[in-house]
Amino acid sequence: MMHCGPEAIETMPFLVKLTLTGAEDVQKALSEFSQEIAGARYMKNVMWNIGRMLQKEVRKRAPVDTGHLRDSINVREPALTSQGLEISVGSELVKYGAFQELGTGLLTDPPRKRHWPPGAALQGWAIRHGFKSGYVVAAIIGRRGGLRPRHFIRDSVREDWVVRDFNVGVRTMILRLGLNKR
Repeated sequence: MMHCGPEAIETMPFLVKLTLTGAEDVQKALSEFSQEIAGARYMKNVMWNIGRMLQKEVRKRAPVDTGHLRDSINVREPALTSQGLEISVGSELVKYGAFQELGTGLLTDPPRKRHWPPGAALQGWAIRHGFKSGYVVAAIIGRRGGLRPRHFIRDSVREDWVVRDFNVGVRTMILRLGLNKR
């Protein structure tokens, strides 16, 4: 009923958006009945609950140095769209979340050209971890080809409970609205 493959995760520079598809039949049925508003509200609540549980899971798996990335992971209000149900997780305040999730340079999938990050951007991390400067760390990353992906969001989404809870929510909505009898 619900699909949540790797293509469901869209990462923008500061935001990761998860699109859950497979509810097309439910959306079509809702548009044909007067219970459309009640059904949309119910599904929004289901998605909101899944989003909050997903937020906890992503925060548990997020890499932590200062805690800024972990603390920036917040659920945004789910939207019912023509392409599925969307949950957005992330923040514009932490600009390196996508790099941590997907990796950079030769270590991304598909690989891109070698990544040489700006040394100044790594200065604080380098000092906290005993390096002379951020430029030393940038050179190490550049020689290696980039940052390896952490997939803390993707791995959280692939948990069985996400699909199970979504499917239970859809079935419950169909029964509550009587859509199974029409």
